[in-house]
Amino acid sequence: MKRSELQNNLAMTIILVAGAMLFLTLFMGYAIYRTSSESWIPSGVTPVSLWLPTVSTLLILASSWFCYQLRLAAAVGDWRETRSHWRLTFWLGMGFLASQTALWAQLKNQGIYVSSGIFASVMYGFT
Repeated sequence: MKRSELQNNLAMTIILVAGAMLFLTLFMGYAIYRTSSESWIPSGVTPVSLWLPTVSTLLILASSWFCYQLRLAAAVGDWRETRSHWRLTFWLGMGFLASQTALWAQLKNQGIYVSSGIFASVMYGFT
């Protein structure tokens, strides 16, 4: 393996570990808040439908899968498959962005902002 490839792999590993630690910290904060509060959804806050976050999760998972397939197809030089997977990755990613935008608009319409308290901060953090 070339030196530049090793450096790239190390940099990617550090970025992935840092991102995982950040997300783990978010989960820990959620668990501590959830177990220590009397009620999970504060009074006066309308529960948020899980439909849009579920759609968003499925879209980003599918986009990630096709991105992986794109890389495999490009590695073997199958350019027809590469283009096909690129299109699927792109449009699934755009669908993810649209579903996230719709979710944040729904939260805004319900009066739930990042600055609305720890419940809202956790909601936005997870989305």
